[in-house]
Amino acid sequence: MFVAEEGEATLDKLLVDGSDAVALGRITQMVKANGRRYSMDVAFHFTVEQGRIVRLHLYEDTGLVATTVTATA
Repeated sequence: MFVAEEGEATLDKLLVDGSDAVALGRITQMVKANGRRYSMDVAFHFTVEQGRIVRLHLYEDTGLVATTVTATA
């Protein structure tokens, strides 16, 4: 679905409070089918127990992804 060599991810901030961590960053991807590119801010909320990630929530602009993936070349 995406061109791996064209993808980028950056981590801007990591916040930790007990077993919870929030990672703030930016993701850029290129869609294989149409050559379109998008870039968006993202947030990940991790819950860690006994050294393992037991929960992960991803916050992203799903509308932007859908629009870019379904666009014609």
